[in-house]
Amino acid sequence: MNCQECGKELEEGAKFCVHCGAKNTSGESPANNAVKTEEEVAATATASSASANNALNVVTSYLDFAKNAVLTPTDTGVSVSKNEWLFGLISLILFVLFLPLTFFTYISRVSMGFLQVSFMEGFVQPVILLALLFGVLLVIMFGLLKAMGTEISFQKLIALFGSINTISAGLMIVAFLLTLVNILSLSLFLILLSTFSLFAGIIYSYYQLNQSNKGMDPFHASLITFVAIIIITNLIGESILREMIQQFSLF
Repeated sequence: MNCQECGKELEEGAKFCVHCGAKNTSGESPANNAVKTEEEVAATATASSASANNALNVVTSYLDFAKNAVLTPTDTGVSVSKNEWLFGLISLILFVLFLPLTFFTYISRVSMGFLQVSFMEGFVQPVILLALLFGVLLVIMFGLLKAMGTEISFQKLIALFGSINTISAGLMIVAFLLTLVNILSLSLFLILLSTFSLFAGIIYSYYQLNQSNKGMDPFHASLITFVAIIIITNLIGESILREMIQQFSLF
């Protein structure tokens, strides 16, 4: 009996080739192979179905979470748990994606094609930098909350901050849709309102999570956070801002 892969001789009853490592299937009947194939197909289909159901459950649960966060943001902020951190993270990701996308589309519409901004410069790079900014922002907020004497997990912070900024993400998505249909003035208003809502969410998070009067005051923590955002934005966004200014100058 020889290996079907390398042709070397196999010992009687060997399940694998000692030369190339291939599985020896010469002793298996076609019927057994067919049964195994059917079982593998069934297992794959079951796994795919389970993955699809899990994804659907996440989407459905997030929509319920988002509805509550928009309709009753204060109550949702009070009752949100650290187990809902994934939903909070989704809201933050939506904001990170749609803010650059809305600006990119807005600039394209306003300039009517005369201002050429590449997709990489107008969307991809801002998304990466904005994601870094949010990551640093959450770390700063977590550190300041500890300085305030608040016992909180990082998952709880993401859940609360994300739930409060679900409104910001929703406003940005609406602004993007309005930009697509050339309602630019209202779109710009919603962009500014969404950004203001984001900063308001920072203040709310500090006051909501403040559990001690012995540490840093929430107002001071908010001011420190805003100064940090300005400094970080200036550091990581300077190159993109310079390129955009150059593009506007050419325009």
